[in-house]
Amino acid sequence: MKNENMTMSELSNRSGVLRRTIARIIDDPYCNVSGNVGLSLSTTMGKRFEDVFIAVLNPELERLKFTKENLMLLDHLIESQGIKFTYSTYMDDYKMNISTKYGSKRRVEFFGNFLIDRWGEPSLKLIDFDLIKRGNLIPEKERKIWFMKILTVCVEYAKNVHLNSVMLRLQADNIWLTDPQVSFEKLLKRVNETEKINQYFLMGYATAYQLGFRFDDFTTRHREAHHDFWLKKQIH
Repeated sequence: MKNENMTMSELSNRSGVLRRTIARIIDDPYCNVSGNVGLSLSTTMGKRFEDVFIAVLNPELERLKFTKENLMLLDHLIESQGIKFTYSTYMDDYKMNISTKYGSKRRVEFFGNFLIDRWGEPSLKLIDFDLIKRGNLIPEKERKIWFMKILTVCVEYAKNVHLNSVMLRLQADNIWLTDPQVSFEKLLKRVNETEKINQYFLMGYATAYQLGFRFDDFTTRHREAHHDFWLKKQIH
């Protein structure tokens, strides 16, 4: 608040937000803030909503960025699995593209796009999680091992930086899910295994399920002729 040249009482009087509400937001960086309250406070401060609640009212959320220190932690975790990553961060270090170092020389190459979701419960969103085999003779089992290793590291990373959950996006063709939970056996009956994207979907689903991920969002999203499904693992 010192940076805004305004006391808590002044901010409360000018914004119309109760002082105890402002105190709660400052004390608890993970509390939920309604749109009306957020808009009143940010307008009073003359700032954007996201700037107020990330940089001013909730400074603790700054720790969740893909900072140099956090990426060093991720390096330590992934290198223990015999894998090395390269990173390109953007969106104020809350989002990054990630890939395996010297990937073209490996039998399996990884490409990902990760986001730190700060709204609601802080979570690590694995928007893209693609493993490419560098040859038709490479067994699917080898790609599944890589999938397990990298996803396990993502969960451990989220635990270490105190995120509440990890969200994994998978894509599939012509699958419609409405069940609260879908077993791998039931899912297997609903898909065409000959389609490459569904082969990867089934492998990813089975592997993530082993690690405690479950379907979280049943809204089918059309995306480049495919459908998006989100799986979630709760951590805290």
